[in-house]
Parts: sequence; structure tokens; C-alpha cells
Amino acid sequence: MKTKHFSMKSVISMMLALVIIAGTLPVSVFAAQSNEYVDPADNWLSSNNRTNELDVNATITNETQYCNVCKKHTSVLTYRVPEYTKTGETALNRGVRYSDGTCIDGVSKGNLDNGTPGVDAYYTGYHFTKVVCQTCGTINSGDGPTDYDFNNNVYSLNSCDHNFFLDFDATTYEPYDESRHLTTLKRGEYCKFCKGTFARASRGLESHDFTESVDAQLGNNRFYVAEKCDDCGYETSEYVTAKSVV
Repeated sequence: MKTKHFSMKSVISMMLALVIIAGTLPVSVFAAQSNEYVDPADNWLSSNNRTNELDVNATITNETQYCNVCKKHTSVLTYRVPEYTKTGETALNRGVRYSDGTCIDGVSKGNLDNGTPGVDAYYTGYHFTKVVCQTCGTINSGDGPTDYDFNNNVYSLNSCDHNFFLDFDATTYEPYDESRHLTTLKRGEYCKFCKGTFARASRGLESHDFTESVDAQLGNNRFYVAEKCDDCGYETSEYVTAKSVV
């Protein structure tokens, strides 16, 4: 019986062949999404130009999508921004689909009911989306040439899928005095892709939640007693004579 020996060159050739084959398989849309969560409403940047305002506040992901210009799946940059309106109701309910106020028919104009998030506007559960092909540079090339947003620098409205909402707790604690801290409670859920947030928020003073530690310094006939709040980190400490704690 002959024993087959594989050279390193043969092994490398087989590995390259597998990589090439894998590269020809169909690729689904996916997002290179960061896990970092920041509510856009807390850091909103305003601009006189609507598209520029959406661009600077967008969550941007690298994705793969079919391009109607390239006639194949290509790498794209996807921009998503939560929709905020003064009533908290999406503009789609009034027939408005695009960020420049154009309606679903691609001709008539409507009211976007824009406002400033965190000031006078609220997340609707929808987001604005714009896609740029990284091969040909066409904007919104995933839509057909007859669509209003095709090769047009505008965003379109889409519903946030509740299957992709995540729970969060962004509660913070700040020391206030020796017995209390200021608690800012912010909990809710947010869309994984656009970071649009449904949250409940409140502020109030609460008592420290101290954990005590005691260090016996018997050589000095005393104890070192320290307390630290588990929530805000406020610390106190004192020396106590040994006979006073017996």
C-alpha cells in the first residue's frame, strides 16, 4: 500500500480553493453593527440642511445588498436615523415617505412634523434610511430606477422591527451629600440598528447603599472602618478605638 504525502504547497492550494468557492456563494444582507449604545436624542446635532442633519446623526453600517446599477450584490454603506416628530406619530401615517417631505407617490409634498429630539420631538418607532453602493456610488440603488429615492440624496421611512429591539438600563448615580445621591433613572428599549429609544426617565434623591469594611489594627488599639456606596461610589471612613466597639 502506498502512503500519500501532501506537501505544504498542496495544502495551501486546497485552502485557497475553499476560500474561492465560499466567495461565490450567495450572501444575505448583514450589518456590521457596533454593540455600543448611545441614544441619538441625547447627542443630537442640528443643521439647516435636512439631509446633512440626518447624515451627522446616523448610525452607519457596512452591509451587502443587491445593486440595480451593478446588477449584483455589492458592499454598501447604510445610514439609519430614528424618526422624531412633535406628535410622536410617524409621517407615513400622513402619506409622507421621504426626508424632503415628498409623499409615497413621489410627487406631492406633505408635513414631516419635524422637531428637535429631546426638546420637542419624540421617537415614532420608525427610522429614515439611505444606502450608498460602494462599487458604483449610486444612492439607494437597491430601489428601482422609477422610485423617487433612486440616485437621489434623500432618506426613506421604514418601520423599526420589534424583533431587533434590545432592553437597556442607563441609570446613573451622582453623590449629593453624606447620606444621599441623585439617581437618574432611564430604562426602556431601543432599536438595534437606528438606536431609536423608547425610555422611561425620572430623577430623585435616594439614600446611599453602603457596604462596610472593618480593618482591625489591634497593635494601635483601634479599628479602621470604611463605607462605600455600591451605587455612586461615595466613601466615608473613620478610626474607632478598640474598646468602643467591644
